[in-house]
Amino acid sequence: MGVTNLRISQEVKVPLENLAQRLDRSKNYLINQTIKEFLARQMMEDSRWEDTLAALGSVKEGKLVDEANVTEWLQSWGTDKELSPPQKKMKISYTPEAIADLSRLRECRQLYDSVSHKRRRVNCIKVVAWQRN
Repeated sequence: MGVTNLRISQEVKVPLENLAQRLDRSKNYLINQTIKEFLARQMMEDSRWEDTLAALGSVKEGKLVDEANVTEWLQSWGTDKELSPPQKKMKISYTPEAIADLSRLRECRQLYDSVSHKRRRVNCIKVVAWQRN
């Protein structure tokens, strides 16, 4: 196990010490658990982002299913007349603006990685909306 020095502000230090004492755990244990959870959340966010990009690519290629067909299929689950999954039936043509929006969402990944955690999605949406105007 490696050793890393860490500066902790007073506003974090006191609650950390109190929590460690209350849980009868070391501060080191709590910090390691927090970092593990943070990294797991970040990996999940990255995975969701990649899924979003893949989904947007499918939309761009016109691989869509009508919402009413999906809803009908889902509502049939667990019944005697369960339906087969709906097949691709829609083909949408996109305006140049819509295709540009999909490209901007991909570019937004850089912004997504560069801003603080709480503001990421909001800033991506703002950038796309701003660039459209």
